[in-house]
Amino acid sequence: MSDEKPSKKLLLTEKFVVRFPPDLRLKIHQVANRCKRSVNKEINARLEHSIIYFPSVPVFPERELLISGVEKGLELFEQATPELEVMLNHKLKQVLAELDFKQKASLLRFLQSIKL
Repeated sequence: MSDEKPSKKLLLTEKFVVRFPPDLRLKIHQVANRCKRSVNKEINARLEHSIIYFPSVPVFPERELLISGVEKGLELFEQATPELEVMLNHKLKQVLAELDFKQKASLLRFLQSIKL
């Protein structure tokens, strides 16, 4: 059995340069800090998660329909697909992130008052 150490090249992972819009870069930094991970580890974790749960490359021809539908208040639940649900969840997270505490509390009270 050989006592040779693996070469440094084998220990390194491939460097991959990606350009991020400034707002996405900021969000990644914020999430990484909350999760107590480096930005690199956060990006790796997110990519691995998306590959596991969304193994095929999603094509969102419905994306514009969903966004315009949400903005116009249209009910798209009858034609729900996994892609539409992901987009709807993303849009809801964006809207919720922009609400202050009182607005969120009011929305929660409203949602609890209606029969879902």
